Amino acid sequence: MGHIELENKLKKRIRNRRITEMVLSVVFLIIAIVFTVLRDGSKTVEVIGKPPFVYESVSYNNDYVFGMAAGYLGLMWCVIFLIIDLLFVKLETVGAGSDYITFYKGILRPSLYVNGSNEGLSWGSHYLEIPLSDGTSVTASLGKWSVHLTFSNGRPPIDL
Repeated sequence: MGHIELENKLKKRIRNRRITEMVLSVVFLIIAIVFTVLRDGSKTVEVIGKPPFVYESVSYNNDYVFGMAAGYLGLMWCVIFLIIDLLFVKLETVGAGSDYITFYKGILRPSLYVNGSNEGLSWGSHYLEIPLSDGTSVTASLGKWSVHLTFSNGRPPIDL
């Protein structure tokens, strides 16, 4: 697979995940609104006492609270996951001689590809290393917001 096909595949994966997160957020929002409206609709007001000492007792059907809690908690987690996705997921491709280096930082782990293949990756580390077609080794140093690519042949480093 070439680097263009890989980049399109990764972009499609990102887009599909974000659409799913947005749809789930809307579903949980609808659930939360429906159960909130149902609980509010079950409101009963009872007037207690005799004039001039009259007060109102308001009660609700609390069976709807579980649906409200599920809706609001699901909405909260979906929105948090969507914000994390929007802030931290990164996809960039740079040229290095005759090779194309694609860096993909997903939700769970980062990946480094050369010309569409990802041979020689280390998983769960802050450093990823992969060889280019001419034998040069590329090391990706991961920061919180950036990636620093260094080359073993003395080529100037690239910041993504």
